[in-house]
Parts: sequence; C-alpha cells; structure tokens
Amino acid sequence: MGLLQGEFAKLGGVSITSQSFYETGKTWPTMEYLENLRANGVDVRFIASGLRAVNTTVDWLILKNAYLMVQHSFVDRGDVEYSPEQLFDAFKTVAEAALGIARPDLIADKVSKKGLVNENEHSG
Repeated sequence: MGLLQGEFAKLGGVSITSQSFYETGKTWPTMEYLENLRANGVDVRFIASGLRAVNTTVDWLILKNAYLMVQHSFVDRGDVEYSPEQLFDAFKTVAEAALGIARPDLIADKVSKKGLVNENEHSG
C-alpha cells in the first residue's frame, strides 16, 4: 500500500512496536487489529494467507509471459526433465505472482519446496 510502518500501525490501531512484532512473527495480531485493517481497506486475506481474490478478467498478456518464463526456465533446459504437473505448478505459481494473487515471498518458498528451483540458483 506504500505506507510506512507507523502509518500501517495506525490503520490497525496499534503501536509501531506491535506492528513490528506482527511483521517479524514475535506476536500474533488480534482480531480487532485485523478488523481495523479490513475497515480501512486492507486486504486482510492477503496478509493472512498470501492470496488475493481472483480477478474474473483474464489478462492474456500476463499469462503468455508467465508461460514463456516457464518455457524458458524449465522446458528449454536439457539437463532436467519435468513432469506436466510440475510445469503446470510452475506456470500457476508465476502467473499468480504476476497477477498479484500471491505474495512473492511465499511463492519463492513454494517453488523451492516443490523442487522446481535449485536453492543455489534461486535469486529471490
């Protein structure tokens, strides 16, 4: 949202210290905090799960670019074979990131766990 930490804390009705603790995982946010954020237009679902509501409009350019990225990154590599399911999961992950449906920090972890990215090659 382009807010400073203190500004975001105000939206939730908490101190900057509490906001910092939430962001670093030292404490869990309260329902009151989350409701305050929701009431101020924050996508609380995104904060809690890393997922956004799916847009019903298809953006074919984004999907094409996601497909081409997977094609270039995985299919064109001659040293490793990927199953159709692995390729689809990679495509879905890239498309979700490009569409803003999932948080990039969660996607990197998800792709890594599925074995599609070698930890030494991952640049974040």
